[in-house]
Amino acid sequence: NDKIGSRLWLLARSKLTNDTANRAREYAQEALQWMIDDGVVLRIDVVADRYSATGLEMSLMIYRNDGSALPVRFDNLWGAMNV
Repeated sequence: NDKIGSRLWLLARSKLTNDTANRAREYAQEALQWMIDDGVVLRIDVVADRYSATGLEMSLMIYRNDGSALPVRFDNLWGAMNV
């Protein structure tokens, strides 16, 4: 009964606002929650920042079970979503 993927695609036709950035963060957190639920990682922090009228970046900090952290960054998430 596992669900995969995210709802980020729902934002493709939206105007990029701070609210849209907040929804992008929520959708990413929701899509990655299975990793926490299944014990793959301890925690995932998601930050989505609107840096211009057409720019959205997303940063993840994935905390592994051994205590180490893996940073992941998407510099132009909005551009990738609206190709």
